[in-house]
Amino acid sequence: MPPGRPAGRILENGARLYVLPMSRTVSVAWRGALDIWAYWLRAQGHAETTIRARVEHLTTYARSCDIADPWEVTTENLIDWIGQRDWMQETRRSRRQSFVLFYRWGVERRYIATSPAEALPRVRAASPNPRPIAPIAFDYAIATSGPRVGLMLRLGFEAGLRRGEMAVVHTRDLINEGRGDWSLTVHGKGRKNRVVPLNDSLALVLRAACLAGGGWCFPGDINGHLSPRYVGKLLTRALPEGWTGHTLRHGFATDLLRNDVDLRTIQNLLGHASLATTERYTKPRDEAPREAVRALRARRTG
Repeated sequence: MPPGRPAGRILENGARLYVLPMSRTVSVAWRGALDIWAYWLRAQGHAETTIRARVEHLTTYARSCDIADPWEVTTENLIDWIGQRDWMQETRRSRRQSFVLFYRWGVERRYIATSPAEALPRVRAASPNPRPIAPIAFDYAIATSGPRVGLMLRLGFEAGLRRGEMAVVHTRDLINEGRGDWSLTVHGKGRKNRVVPLNDSLALVLRAACLAGGGWCFPGDINGHLSPRYVGKLLTRALPEGWTGHTLRHGFATDLLRNDVDLRTIQNLLGHASLATTERYTKPRDEAPREAVRALRARRTG
């Protein structure tokens, strides 16, 4: 191995080190490189949930490929592997970006001369395809879930939280504004916080769960709380087949739109950087276009 390349587990920090899943197919070279890359991403200010997702993307590839050294991977290797995956468009975009970031880092650190990921085909953004959860599916999940998962479902459907945002809810994030008005400080992607108003019922249940959990709403082994991945698994298990935790956010956004809330406000409540992203979450009523045309005609002839 050329001098300077990371190999083996040369960093040790039990509280912060990303320990990759032990597997015979994840070589020492891969584990060492990804451990150091995780520190690099953290130094750049990436959110912990983002770092974990990026590392998991590369770990999945390391497990399934037959290349023990990450710096010997070629563009053809990546294309062959990605081309065999039956992924949704946004998943494909996200995985490609992880490869690009990892190998750009490798070039910058001079572990490799050129990046094999730069020549990967670009993946266009998916067309807007909002999929709000059907009310009957949400009601079924609530009726068949215990209090903990039921609260996760409500946080997605009634407050628009992502799974990673649910995982880190703490009692200190609850804001009592008086007169029965409650809000929640949500720790979003990219370390961007936002404040989301809560209805009274959800706020009181959330407060009770935080107090029972010693501060964390969903206590666990990841710095005191559950991991975002496990929250996602619990939501998927609770929801009927075909629905995911993210469709709860689509439902939250769509209900706001159908109650005449403007897109900019919905964007802020969801924590989106781009209004175009918000548009992919909101589905107008099927009859909305016809009603809009009729209303326009009435105003012009009235």
